[in-house]
Amino acid sequence: MSVTWRLAGLSFAATIAFSSAAVAKADYHATILSNNPAAFYEMQEAPGASTAVDSSGNGFDGTIDYDVNLNGTNDYPVLGLPGVDTNAYLFHSYTDTNYETHVSTIDVPYSATLNPQGPFSVEFWVRPTSDANNYLVPVGSLSGSYPQPGWDFYQTPGAPGYWVFNVPTAGAFIETSQVVKNQWTQLVGVYDGTSLIFYVNGAATASVTGAGYK
Repeated sequence: MSVTWRLAGLSFAATIAFSSAAVAKADYHATILSNNPAAFYEMQEAPGASTAVDSSGNGFDGTIDYDVNLNGTNDYPVLGLPGVDTNAYLFHSYTDTNYETHVSTIDVPYSATLNPQGPFSVEFWVRPTSDANNYLVPVGSLSGSYPQPGWDFYQTPGAPGYWVFNVPTAGAFIETSQVVKNQWTQLVGVYDGTSLIFYVNGAATASVTGAGYK
């Protein structure tokens, strides 16, 4: 079983602010920074880098956790690949012939700033290339317990797969638009203080009450 995503930018905002799918090229950087994001990962690092830089200036850099292959060298993510505008990271999760699961992530330490109790939005660009298995956005910090605080996005397995915006502690699970393989897609999750809203390519696809979010 394997699944592959390319990611080309992820941003967190402490207030309701996100860019439309049309803003994807030269002015994307300026648009995100004008919203004063809490964190912004442009994923422009050169191959072999150990840190995913937070371009917001707030210092929430992430550690790139590479999967090490049987030869003892870094396997995934692959950095410096073509993205929406310039670079992207290629993440690949798979099970080898020894039934060992291989994953790669960007570990961002927990911060209350990135897990606000009030309104927030989170956005990223993703290009899925397979539909064999569940796959969560591989950027963030996991507590190891369930339900985990915060939120996640994922792709459901099988064809056709669907995009999901999930906030376990609020009992919010939004399964919406079909996944289109080999196509860049903008996913945005918004909490306005009352409801959780899931945008796909700039369009609001669904909304649910978010009571109890933390």
